[in-house]
Amino acid sequence: MTEPSRIRKGTGASGALLRYTPSRFVEPLLSLLSLPILTRVLGADGYGQLSVLILTAGLIRNVAFDWVGNCALRFRSTYDDDLDRFFPNIAAGLGLSAALCAAVLLLLRTWLSDGALVIVGAYLWWLFADALFSGVAFSGEMVLRATHRPVAFTLSRVFQGVSRHVMAVGGLLLISHDMTAYFGFRVVGLVLISWWSWGTIGSLRHLCWRRISLATQKEFFRFGFPLSVMLLANALRIIANRYVVLWLDGPEATGLYSAAVNIGSAPLLVFQQVVMLGLYPLAIDAWEKGESIVPIMRDGLRYFFLAGIPALVGLALLSKPVLAVVAGRDYAPAWPVLALLAAAMFIYGISQYFSLHFMVAKRTGVMAAIGLVTGVVNVGLSLVLVARFGYQAAAVATLVANVLLLLGMLSWGRQPWGGVMPWQAALRSVLAAAVMAAAVWAVGLIVAPGRLPGLVLAIGVGGLVYAGVLWATGELKSELAQVRARLRTRG
Repeated sequence: MTEPSRIRKGTGASGALLRYTPSRFVEPLLSLLSLPILTRVLGADGYGQLSVLILTAGLIRNVAFDWVGNCALRFRSTYDDDLDRFFPNIAAGLGLSAALCAAVLLLLRTWLSDGALVIVGAYLWWLFADALFSGVAFSGEMVLRATHRPVAFTLSRVFQGVSRHVMAVGGLLLISHDMTAYFGFRVVGLVLISWWSWGTIGSLRHLCWRRISLATQKEFFRFGFPLSVMLLANALRIIANRYVVLWLDGPEATGLYSAAVNIGSAPLLVFQQVVMLGLYPLAIDAWEKGESIVPIMRDGLRYFFLAGIPALVGLALLSKPVLAVVAGRDYAPAWPVLALLAAAMFIYGISQYFSLHFMVAKRTGVMAAIGLVTGVVNVGLSLVLVARFGYQAAAVATLVANVLLLLGMLSWGRQPWGGVMPWQAALRSVLAAAVMAAAVWAVGLIVAPGRLPGLVLAIGVGGLVYAGVLWATGELKSELAQVRARLRTRG
């Protein structure tokens, strides 16, 4: 039996991957389609300010509300026979978090009324509303994941993508080129999605407020609070650089940096999250049954390598033309940021598979400690490097921090995981990506990839060459056999 087929037998990872793939491509695709509009309508200054506002809304959600969603994912199966207790306590967690978050923001508003972050203070309550209703919708989505309902989950992701990108950009274009119109349309959409999401999971008929208990809140808090610290650490490691760039280099540099980061990190984040969406529920179920999660982790890493390695190579090769075509020629000087962030997000993606054990074992404190240290390293390096070398150096700081994050996850988690890495698949993917790179380089000699037709041709040829070489190595043999078997069954 070949290594890939032996690894995948019985894990269910390939089926989960197929079920959850659409949910992760819709919103990034809408974001990518909206980016050229925003960069051209707002300019580098305006886009830099908008990117900081969006990141701040995401930061508030991550720290204040996402821990509740992760509790919903982790404990839904535990409380399967007592939903009248589960849902009211999830709702209570969201309510308590909202009250505490509003109080903290009220204290911070005066501090944000002056200086480089004055734009954040001006739209603070819009950002709070965006974060709150995103968090409510996210908790509903996590229940859909925990109960293995990929179609409903995908619909929720589509609706969120529409509200965040289509409705928001529509408000910006149709009403006024003002942030209030942008966030007003976003928030209205998120309110509707939150109601739909909680109705879909059947929570409304289980909201028995008398079942809210201090013991359950403590159980959720012990699991979720370290995750809030971890999410804060992730923010320090991934997005805090934009605040540093805004403070030290101004909004125009922030706009250049943000466009490169958004384009460079998106494909690898999509591939990582597509696999992880299906793996978390599978791993939780296996852990609760006393089974090993190693085959599931190894299977997920294999799929991530097969998709992530060519994406990393392609982004590194085509970073300058990609920025010029997607964001505009004025953003092309930021191409080193795109290449470095692609590498950083690839390393981050690997680290997330080694964090899976901590999640299912409820050892979230270890994740928080590792993440917090690497987040502080990122901010510290950014402050030093950006002040001396400019905004592009912030990407170097993120790359270093993500390497430390991976090393930390390996150091604390490698003991129970013998043979997790799918080396054979990784080597075959590297070989196919090398041949792909040569093909893309050859296309660039014939057709300039700095324009849309040339870029599309280079990506298309590269993708076909990569898939062909990977098929020739036999790495896709098992998947092709599964496809043929399904076709015969349907026939």
